[in-house]
Order: sequence, then structure tokens, then C-alpha cells
Amino acid sequence: RGPLVAYTTEYDAPDGTKKRYVGDCYFNFAKVEERPRALDIFACHVADELKQKVSVAPHMVIGAPMGGIFFAGALARKLRCLGGYAEKIPEWRGATKRIGFRLSLLRHAPSRGTRVVIVEDVCNTFATATALIKLIEERGAVVCAVVCALNRSAMHEVQYKRKKIPVLSAIHIPAIRYRQEDPEVRDDVRRGNIRWDPKNEWDRLIRVMHSF
Repeated sequence: RGPLVAYTTEYDAPDGTKKRYVGDCYFNFAKVEERPRALDIFACHVADELKQKVSVAPHMVIGAPMGGIFFAGALARKLRCLGGYAEKIPEWRGATKRIGFRLSLLRHAPSRGTRVVIVEDVCNTFATATALIKLIEERGAVVCAVVCALNRSAMHEVQYKRKKIPVLSAIHIPAIRYRQEDPEVRDDVRRGNIRWDPKNEWDRLIRVMHSF
């Protein structure tokens, strides 16, 4: 009854363009980040999961930008280990045209042999996590888990080369996403019943939810 929301992940549409997936659910973890006590509850839950399911304690947690940065700090305090985060570095074509971003570990680079946990706020496709695994393991460090506050995928592990890395979360709620041409959503897309920037339209979405 309410609007659809657009996700950041894209797919190849039938018309040859790139389009964003859409769906009915949006998890705005930024609202937890604003509340330190709530953030600590998530960190405590994930810390307990790690202690139960990862046999050797990590030396360091690294947050994925931007949503994993606050969560990584809270989790590092619970685990009493090093904390850090990756950065997004813009890539340019010429002097003025930005063509994307790359991940960097220059600020908080793990040393060889360091056992690392990657931290995200909401996990979906694990594209960022996979890119971080590559950066971390190229430095000779070892990724022992990927953790997130909320896992909205159906996955319980990330495959990297021949290695299976466990995915742990405080909450696991697989959420369906749709292509814009799918029959379940195409009428809403045609009518414009969609919020393309849900994080910045959060107040409006809250009002819609409270109206039901």
C-alpha cells in the first residue's frame, strides 16, 4: 500500500541500461548509529556470535564505508581488539569527471598475519565485503568472518577463491528485491510510486508507515 524503495545495487535492464533493484523493505541502520546504547546492543549480540562460532579471536575489525564505520568501533570495544575502517577514494577521468570509487586501507591497514573481521551495517550482495577481503588478504592478513547488524540476503557465507568465510549477524531477515520490469512492481514503477533516495526521504516513509 505504500511506496516502493530503490536499492543501490544495479542490474542490466532489457533496454540495455543499468537500473536499480527495488523492493518493499528498507533497513535504515543510520537510526541505530545515532543512539550509542542501541548500537552497543547490536555490538554485544554480534560479539557473542563471534565468540561462539569463530574459534580464534580476531586481532582487528575493519568497517566497510560508510555504514560499517560506527558499528566497527562499537564492536572493537566489545571484543577489546583493534578497530579501523576502509575508505572510499574517488576515481577520476581527466581532471573533472568522476567515474567511481575504489576502496583503500591506507588509514587502517592490517599487518601480515592479522586476523580480521569485516563489519557492515546491512549486508545484501556482499560486493563491498568481497572487495575488502581481496584487499586485506593481499596484505597477508586473514579474514575470519564478515559480520553485519542485519543480513538481508539468504547467504550464510562468502566464497573467496577456495575459502568459505562465515557471515554472522545480529538479525537475519532475507528480503526480496525486484527488477523494475517484474510484474509484482512494474505498475508502481510506471506510476512513480517509488522513493529513489529512501535514506533522505526517511521522514516521509515513516509517515506512510504510521498511516496504516
